[in-house]
Amino acid sequence: MLVQTNGKWGFTGAAIQFPTVFPFSPANVPPDPSAAFNQTLSKLLQQLEACWMTGASFFDTLGTMSTLKSEGQKLIQQKIRPEFLWAA
Repeated sequence: MLVQTNGKWGFTGAAIQFPTVFPFSPANVPPDPSAAFNQTLSKLLQQLEACWMTGASFFDTLGTMSTLKSEGQKLIQQKIRPEFLWAA
């Protein structure tokens, strides 16, 4: 918790736990290991656009967001950098 004591701000409480990190780099082997990630990212962007343009439900995007997170974590745990490319 951030508290002010004698005019100075300080942190009190339990230490902040940082998430596990993994080193990663681009993959150069076919088939493209980022294909599923890119497809899910493209789907999410289309769903978000529908929210803004047509008033589609934002809640429809939550499952896609969860899938994107899982796909990204799988790649990073294999030390592969997600490419963040538009899937045709």
